[in-house]
Amino acid sequence: TQPKCGPVKVMAYKSPRQLQSRRP
Repeated sequence: TQPKCGPVKVMAYKSPRQLQSRRP
């Protein structure tokens, strides 16, 4: 997977739970 829109999108693909923890 390559970061097209940003590293946040790539992180969501790997672990959507971590993204929710980072974003309120």
